[in-house]
Amino acid sequence: MRRYAPFKSAEPDGWASREMTLDIGSKLGPYEILALVGEGGMGQVYRARDPRVGRDVAIKVSIERFSERFELEARVIASLNHPNICTLYDVGDHYLVMELVEGRSPQGPLPVELALNYARQIADALAAAHEKGIVHRDLKPGNIKITPDGAVKVLDFGLAKVGGTPVAKPEDSPTMNMAATEAGVILGTAAYMSPEQARGKPVDKRADIWAFGVVLYEMLTGQRLFKGETPTDILALVVGQEPDWTRVPAKTRRLLQSCLQKDPKQRLHDIADARLLLEDAADSAGPSRSRLGRVAWMVAAGLAVAFGVALWAPWRTPTPAPDVVRLQILPPENVNTAGRNFALSPDGRKLAFSAIGPDGIPRVWVRSMDSLDVRALSATETSQNVPPFFWSPDSRYVVYTAPDRQLKKVDLAGSPPQTLCDTTGPNAVGGSWNSDGVIIFGSSNTALTRVSGSGGTPSPVTALDASRKETRHAFPTFLPDGRHFLYLRSSTIPENSGVYLGTLDAKPEEQDSRQLVATTFGPAYVPSREAGRGYLLILREGTLLAQTFDQRRMELVGEPVSVAQQVGSNIAAGLFSASINGVLVYKSVGANQDTRLVFFNRQGSVSVASEQPGGLSALALSPDAERAALVRQNPTNPLNQDIWTWDTTRANSTRVTFDPRRAESPVWLPDGGRLIFRSNREGSWDLYRKLSNESKDDEILVRSGQDKTPTSISPDGRFLLYTQSDPQTKNDIWILSNPGAGQRDRKSTPFLQSESNESEARFSPDPEGGAPSGRRLVAYTSDESRRNEVYVREFPQNATARKWPVSKAGGTNPRWRGDGKELLFAAPDGTIMSVDVTPGITFQGSAPKALFNVPSGILPNWDLTADGKRFLVLMRVQQNAPFTVMQNWQTALKR
Repeated sequence: MRRYAPFKSAEPDGWASREMTLDIGSKLGPYEILALVGEGGMGQVYRARDPRVGRDVAIKVSIERFSERFELEARVIASLNHPNICTLYDVGDHYLVMELVEGRSPQGPLPVELALNYARQIADALAAAHEKGIVHRDLKPGNIKITPDGAVKVLDFGLAKVGGTPVAKPEDSPTMNMAATEAGVILGTAAYMSPEQARGKPVDKRADIWAFGVVLYEMLTGQRLFKGETPTDILALVVGQEPDWTRVPAKTRRLLQSCLQKDPKQRLHDIADARLLLEDAADSAGPSRSRLGRVAWMVAAGLAVAFGVALWAPWRTPTPAPDVVRLQILPPENVNTAGRNFALSPDGRKLAFSAIGPDGIPRVWVRSMDSLDVRALSATETSQNVPPFFWSPDSRYVVYTAPDRQLKKVDLAGSPPQTLCDTTGPNAVGGSWNSDGVIIFGSSNTALTRVSGSGGTPSPVTALDASRKETRHAFPTFLPDGRHFLYLRSSTIPENSGVYLGTLDAKPEEQDSRQLVATTFGPAYVPSREAGRGYLLILREGTLLAQTFDQRRMELVGEPVSVAQQVGSNIAAGLFSASINGVLVYKSVGANQDTRLVFFNRQGSVSVASEQPGGLSALALSPDAERAALVRQNPTNPLNQDIWTWDTTRANSTRVTFDPRRAESPVWLPDGGRLIFRSNREGSWDLYRKLSNESKDDEILVRSGQDKTPTSISPDGRFLLYTQSDPQTKNDIWILSNPGAGQRDRKSTPFLQSESNESEARFSPDPEGGAPSGRRLVAYTSDESRRNEVYVREFPQNATARKWPVSKAGGTNPRWRGDGKELLFAAPDGTIMSVDVTPGITFQGSAPKALFNVPSGILPNWDLTADGKRFLVLMRVQQNAPFTVMQNWQTALKR
């Protein structure tokens, strides 16, 4: 529970003298509080849910009760209705309810065309407000958001004018709202104030025009126009210093000079006039480097338009053997698609893919194949893991996995995403939707499950066969009859892995066990032009193969034929997707394979980098940081990966495990000479121990029917924390005592079990751990709030043990500094966050603060040295491989 200082007010009713607590799940009026997303001089900002209309909103809670005048003027602001203005929905006695805007603030330097595009939208927002007599007075980048689809939203419109008298903290934004609307009082943020604001004189809409010019200058140059050590220094420069016009493109100077006249009488009088100057600047803009960088994208898109017209125009007449057409499509700029799945709609018109946008958040993106349109879908945050992507049969909905492990669908028409069900395992793996409204999907460690396309309770479709050492069923694809489907069965016995035929009419344990094709990759099915037949598409050693499938006899016919070479993969997923009308999209080999080991310092600068061929998926630094344990995938067999050690000074690697199955999740024992890891060599994921110098065979530590993942060992080596999956309680945290001892001295007991998923547990390094009675602390991740957050709990666990929340807006991968005085974790956007820990009779942690952002996002494992000065992070080398499109690919098949 988080508690805030009492709100102070002179109100006689004592309203603000009560101590106020806003907990996750609590109510403020009709609104349900979901998360704290920020704090500032005005108070706190929360994400909340309005159950009456089913939408998420942003709630700004003031440290003061609002006056009647404030409420009156705020309701005038609420009357603004413009696509570039953040909507004010409601006003309470001490809070504002606003549109929840997902996005980032603009940061320069930006390409001229992009900066002018943003400026045009900002000007439109200002013009709409000025027409109603509303002046912003605090326009700055922090009050501007760029949504994932490139739209501008101006926030806090007019609130600087009508607001109360919030008390600003030194660490907050330098916004100085010192006495509401009285003349002679400085308002706004020093660096963006007009000279008349800086002098404390009355201001009008021309103050917004000045701030607009300052913001545009910063977007173009990437530098502050007026910089100083104190607000007083900055204000002096605002009043007396002329801008350096040589730093901005010549085509924008007329516009900027018109906006940045120090005498308001000489300044541009109306923001609407800026539109003409913006158009002049845009018309004179020549090809920039960013434009040249998009040439390939535009050419490919143009070909896609031609391809779309040829494919769907109503006057198109079929030809006996249409030519095969190949082209490439690049992902949008500043959008990372590496390691993320995609799916072509059944009608071939749209490509859905998961991508990390400029704000660092993975979302569902959709590109129209017959136009230049590409956009992120609102409120579609996807799992950081590789999510499934599949479409409804009418090409209207995209199905994906959200971070809270829920299967969701989103309507491309613009409706909010809908939850279908909880996934049955840690992550859904592939799925298919038939014309009767039935969805089947796989999981990372269970069999296939079905659920209605309108949502509901999932039920099993298949069952894992323990006698065949099966580990999962995944990547189902319906056949045209809507009852039968093909799917992948994975087994620790390689010859048992392959494509099998299933049916909705059979009981889970009675599905056909005859193998159609031996493979480790998920299948796809496409109808052919010949009635009653289709093609099974499968990946084999980088070659995409097609083999005829007889739908009447439910069996394969003839031999497989090559469709495309050098097709990439991501674990057991081939990087390809096909529509029912002859369109195929794939990515090439190497698109997601190579990784880089990078050392960051606390400021985010790279100090050491090492290229690592092949896919790395995890790492763990040894206690002395001289070695790192790495998990490397076998490029020719996705079911095999081994643990290697990498010398951090010599940059050479040594293989440690040699079993043909998979070994992963390495954890070092305190002596630095032994490793504990997990492996599926006997079916389920069991725990093993081995000397890091590979001199002895692997030794089993814990064997059971449940999957287990080791996460941390106590500094004295007496206890191992590990995650164990359970069908009833999901992921739980367990303890293995004496992991370095013999079998008789080891014992497993649960540490934390609940209906939520708990994982990634880490012991504090300090034996005292900042807790009373010499108890240790354990940091871990839980989704009890419906999203992953970091918590700290006392160890050992008993009736008096306490816990404390640490992260506020999502968090995973907790790590302790060697002295236990700092706890770090990864935010959803890949930012490393730091919490200072003060030793005492209870856990005391500071508010999380950002250290640096990992550009391509956080992979499952990263680590830091004991002194907390260096961070070893896995980063993918190639981020944006193009999509290759083949039209009429069936023509190329040689029968």
